[in-house]
Amino acid sequence: MFVSKFWDGVTKDVLTQAGFLNHPRLIGLIPDCSWFDTATSFGSINYPTNILDFVRNGQVKVLREDIDHLQYHAVCLKNGTSLHTDAFIASSGWKWEPTVKFKPASLHASLGVASSEYTEGQKSFWADLDARADKDIFSRFPMLRTRPTLSNPPSQVSASTPSSTKTQPSIPSEIWARRNERRYTYGFGKRFVDFVWDAVPWNDVLLKDLGLEGARKRSGWFFTRWWREAFEPYTVADYRGIGEEWLAKQEGKEKKA
Repeated sequence: MFVSKFWDGVTKDVLTQAGFLNHPRLIGLIPDCSWFDTATSFGSINYPTNILDFVRNGQVKVLREDIDHLQYHAVCLKNGTSLHTDAFIASSGWKWEPTVKFKPASLHASLGVASSEYTEGQKSFWADLDARADKDIFSRFPMLRTRPTLSNPPSQVSASTPSSTKTQPSIPSEIWARRNERRYTYGFGKRFVDFVWDAVPWNDVLLKDLGLEGARKRSGWFFTRWWREAFEPYTVADYRGIGEEWLAKQEGKEKKA
């Protein structure tokens, strides 16, 4: 409850400061989710002039409706209305699949290449692995069960983990990949690792895998270190010297051996 309230407050504060809540014409631009659910898909307004002014003064009109079909000088929407237009520009995103094609297309998933085409065996493989990962994730983070999702989510893809009925499923790897998808439901988690707010915890995991200390705020006194860990932001400078630390750790292992 506290975490949800915190992120609701952060979301409202950001929308208020950005000016999204001060004019009725901007309602169509308000995201369906909170900042908690977005990763690298959010952006910053950094133009010299406020582009939202074009919406406020009516020069730009925002409509959120699916397109049914096109006619001569008209865009027909699914709600039955049509818009007269001289030009139609489709900004449908970018192609995330690799330019190099393998045959058959389902071979992509077996190689660990991003793919949207799966054999029945591969679909069964992922369904079982996803279900097992979800069980672990929801037991640790129950609030992720009820996060909002896209109305038309992208299909399952594999960005780096080969999927084959002949290979042993890696549950730890799948849990991390699936958690990223469940944590950032409005991000690109189904396509590749995509996160923002969990950067420091993620660094902690990587450092732990290397056998290094994740708490980098140095201080001789316990209370001072605790205070710095709790309230000081982490920057690149806090991770200075991890290469030397790892090398020293390896040298220590060699001496013991």
